[in-house]
Amino acid sequence: MNLFVSVSGGLDSTALAILLSKNNKARFVFADTGDEFPQVHNHLDNMEKILGITIARVQNAKYTLKEYEIERKFFPSPRARYCTRIFKIKPIEDYLNDFAPFQLAIGLRYDEAGRTGNVEDYAIYPLQDKKMVKDDVYELCNDHGLVPEYPWYMSRGGCYSCFFKSRAELLALAKHEPELFNDLIYREETIQKLRGDNYLMFDRFKKHPLRRVKEMVDNKIENFEEIPMTYNTGQCGIFCRK
Repeated sequence: MNLFVSVSGGLDSTALAILLSKNNKARFVFADTGDEFPQVHNHLDNMEKILGITIARVQNAKYTLKEYEIERKFFPSPRARYCTRIFKIKPIEDYLNDFAPFQLAIGLRYDEAGRTGNVEDYAIYPLQDKKMVKDDVYELCNDHGLVPEYPWYMSRGGCYSCFFKSRAELLALAKHEPELFNDLIYREETIQKLRGDNYLMFDRFKKHPLRRVKEMVDNKIENFEEIPMTYNTGQCGIFCRK
């Protein structure tokens, strides 16, 4: 039975990788949507150096998330969460199928025992087996110098385009990561033109397009009102930033 470890760049999967790095038969895999922050890949590089492992970085065979959005003229949303399924789970499954039979270790903690995620019966949960909770995970990563040091505005989801990002996170992205935010503007405007309607990437700014949001941030205009969200703003899944 081949053993693989799902790595996402978050604290939990980092702790899982530390535990299983001692297993010479374990192999490590990360699904790259094409929208990851550069800091995520920097953290993966550090994990490889410190733990002496190699992390296979797999992608959808045909598209990046950005390319798929533009071709389909359709953004992921809380009601259409295709991004995790198509750009996280499927690339990992496609990669692992060449190594069947296999098990995939996933970083769910003991205090998350009720969460099984959208995966098949190939999944195992070593952190739960060891009854590791959040403090245990942090301590293990800290002892190895591998606590992810991401900016605060990366707190929700591993992708800079993630629909779970709050208004404050998106404003911080516009201010501190202008090149990434400009990419979101390009995607929004491109899809609007293809659809021929006012189709926005986020619904956080009372129907302001992202270009207008960027202009307001650049000019330090603070006249946005917080938009109450009616859906769950939790993490997007076990393969994203855990």
